[in-house]
Amino acid sequence: PDSDGYVPMRCPSVGRSATLSCPLRNPVGNVAGRTQVLVVPAHPEEICTYKSSVSFPPTAGAKYRQDLHYGSPEWHAMYSTARNTIEGFNGYVKDANHEALDQPGRRRVRGYAAQYLLTAMLIVSANLRKIETFIREQGQDEGVAAKSPKKCRPRRRNRLANYKPTA
Repeated sequence: PDSDGYVPMRCPSVGRSATLSCPLRNPVGNVAGRTQVLVVPAHPEEICTYKSSVSFPPTAGAKYRQDLHYGSPEWHAMYSTARNTIEGFNGYVKDANHEALDQPGRRRVRGYAAQYLLTAMLIVSANLRKIETFIREQGQDEGVAAKSPKKCRPRRRNRLANYKPTA
């Protein structure tokens, strides 16, 4: 963008790096790998009729604008940790031994509201499980941290193992 925020853009079917093949434009270079425009607008916009480029104001596409360039080091610093956290929690909630959120057979009810409620309950369950694990690891809760592994009773001796029938 320039100092006022206007961004110059050109039609994606113009130039050597074109990605479209449009009947309104004369193709330059190899058109084999380009996407074909099947529906040509009856009244083309400015971007289709200008020879070089069109400047778009800062308000155009503001809803989808991203200040950081995708894949840049700044973008990675901002988004990679948050994305990894979210994806990790998604895997945690989908654990088949616990909440199994990705198995619809565990939520056999009809209707969006019922599914929403059961999903919310599974998320709460996963959060409580995470909190319990955190407390146990920190050793802050004597009741949870003091739990020792369950001891098994000693096995009984098999009295018939050494039995030899007499003739």
